[in-house]
Amino acid sequence: MSADIEGLWASDPERFRRVQHELGGPAAVLHFAEQQRRIKVWRRKERREANELLAIRGHYEWLLETQLSGWQKEADILVRRMRFIEDRLASIRDGLSAERERLSMLAAPVLERIAIEAEVSASALAGGAL
Repeated sequence: MSADIEGLWASDPERFRRVQHELGGPAAVLHFAEQQRRIKVWRRKERREANELLAIRGHYEWLLETQLSGWQKEADILVRRMRFIEDRLASIRDGLSAERERLSMLAAPVLERIAIEAEVSASALAGGAL
């Protein structure tokens, strides 16, 4: 699954919402929007954790280079902190992946209907040109 799965339906959001409304009604449109919001929240969490991990790694590397007094104890603390953040980041990425999968499942019937409409339209145009 691509990193930016939302791009599948972002190309024509009005058409997507119209078809989604036809298939599932207003509740389906609202549910889909909520899933999109959840993905944005997961992405913010992921960015925040990745930035924190980057900062801690930078501080850890600086400690190793300078070796100021007490550096070993602080380095041990930083290593534990990095492992903790890496675990949290893995959990966040799993959550993001699950949300994307749910969003993809919600979008599948709509995208299928759009593809069918496009195919019918193309056939009609080709038939009219003959």
